[in-house]
Amino acid sequence: MQSFITEQGSNDVEPSYVWLSHKYDVLYDQVSAGLESINIFNRYIKNVSSTLVATDVDKLIKGKNITKEEDRCKIFASTCKSLSLVTYDIVKAEINFSINIRDHITESLKVFYKENKDLKNKIDSEYKKLFNNLRNAESGLNKSKESALKQLEKVKTIQNQPPPESAKPNEKKKYEKTKEHALEACKNKFVAYETKYKLTRDQTIKFYSQQYPQKILALEKLERLRLHTMSEKLATFMKIIETYVNELTHCKNQANSFFNQLDKKDQFNEYVKELMNEYGTAPPIFDIPFGLPCKSEDLDNWKFDTWTAGTVCKNLTEDYKDFSPCTYTVPTFDFPSCQTYDGNDVKNQVRSTRDDRKISVFNKFSSKRSSNQSTNSAMRFNQGESKFTPEKPKLTKKSTVADVETWLKANNFDHLLLADKDGEYMLTITKNECKKIYGISNGIRLSNRLAVYTDS
Repeated sequence: MQSFITEQGSNDVEPSYVWLSHKYDVLYDQVSAGLESINIFNRYIKNVSSTLVATDVDKLIKGKNITKEEDRCKIFASTCKSLSLVTYDIVKAEINFSINIRDHITESLKVFYKENKDLKNKIDSEYKKLFNNLRNAESGLNKSKESALKQLEKVKTIQNQPPPESAKPNEKKKYEKTKEHALEACKNKFVAYETKYKLTRDQTIKFYSQQYPQKILALEKLERLRLHTMSEKLATFMKIIETYVNELTHCKNQANSFFNQLDKKDQFNEYVKELMNEYGTAPPIFDIPFGLPCKSEDLDNWKFDTWTAGTVCKNLTEDYKDFSPCTYTVPTFDFPSCQTYDGNDVKNQVRSTRDDRKISVFNKFSSKRSSNQSTNSAMRFNQGESKFTPEKPKLTKKSTVADVETWLKANNFDHLLLADKDGEYMLTITKNECKKIYGISNGIRLSNRLAVYTDS
């Protein structure tokens, strides 16, 4: 009979620490991707904004990514990317924009990335140590069991082969002595196993009820802190935009629409549910069945089969008699407020620290911009829209095979997997069929893209 420390409950759609623990590596990869998103985003912004005097901004950002592609908190990643593209227009309009970016975003994010990357590695190192210790304890328990059972068989063999009645007294005495020594050795091995069993079971329950949730919570806190920090930094970014590029109304409206999509409280919850939907129900955690046919105290009475095989011996554990999975609840974190930004104060500070050459360049640029603003601004913004937000092809039931191929390429899908398919087929394909063709991740992405057209 198989026993469990935990069993899957009837409600398997709510996240729990037990569920998260079975996907520790997936959560760890998300935390890593999230931190790398900050690093890549930070380097991208720095590379653009630190050289605003240069005329060829396109050359500076050529071939550089904006966010980590594997970051599955898509709203935050998308917002970072969108605001970075807004930056492209901003940096060409305001020279002193780079100084505000440096003082209020890039330097602090650089420190944040380094500190929290080290913390992430420390959490993972501690987790692996605990996990390996548990596996070593289980291995030692199995070895102890095998040794005890082997000695038990030796005792039984000696017991079943007594000397004949005609044997000499010294031979009988020698036999009894040999039998007692074998029994004593067997009892010692049983006692050793019971000790290891108690320690290993206590260690197992402690690992899954305390240590493992602590590491999961630490990773979750790190990811939530990352989302919180980026949210506040992007809010600071918005203030910089509002202070120095008020005339760029189009850029400001775009940035506001991107920023308003952020929801730092619910984003992680949605990420966990997305994982559960993708990977399925978490398996149960197995309890440790008692591996011997009897206890050590039974050996004194020459009883070797007093315990039902495969059952859990709870009375041999002292620290933990039973185990209940730690219910997951959305925690409340008291995150520190990030560095604030006051547009008026920084504006005066930045201008007072410029050298004469930068002031001269700024004045020339401002004068030229003022004289041409009324005739050129609309053209410049329209060109920006054309460059960064090209209209993608759409699908209808009347779309041809060529239209479908163009649409798949524009949305980064392998068109060869759906060769010779027209619009009517694409708009009737099911989610499961999408996953069979493109795999789970890309299949879900394709189904979501197609849902836009089927819903409308």
